[in-house]
Amino acid sequence: MKKLSVISFIISLLFILSCEDKKDTVPPTVSIQSPISGSTIGEIVTIKVSTEDNKGILKVEFFIDNTIVQTDTESPYEYEWDTTKETDGEHSIKVNSYDLSENMTEAQPITVKIDNESKRPTKPTLNKISYDFGNSVFKITWE
Repeated sequence: MKKLSVISFIISLLFILSCEDKKDTVPPTVSIQSPISGSTIGEIVTIKVSTEDNKGILKVEFFIDNTIVQTDTESPYEYEWDTTKETDGEHSIKVNSYDLSENMTEAQPITVKIDNESKRPTKPTLNKISYDFGNSVFKITWE
């Protein structure tokens, strides 16, 4: 009877150890796809991130000048950055990606130059406005 109990105990222990979850220590890969480092940007800019992990992605954090501005939990991982609220000049962008086990990887930070003045559209010149009451037609021409 003792022999059966010892064998039963060993089999139970082996079963428990074999079922134990292996801790995920592999961090995700992450990179900033756009904008490109060194580029001049303005107005609304979409920061696009590519990230992958063997177990899945939990979240991506977006930082502008080392201040967190958004956390995205759904693919595609993007942030619509309104640069008109920023000063013109150089700014840094970085992102952190976390996998489902909360392993984290920081993408290679990039630097961009904001120049909103050159990105603004020019004021159009209206050439002619006309309305045809009989046909209910309204026409505007501009340059």
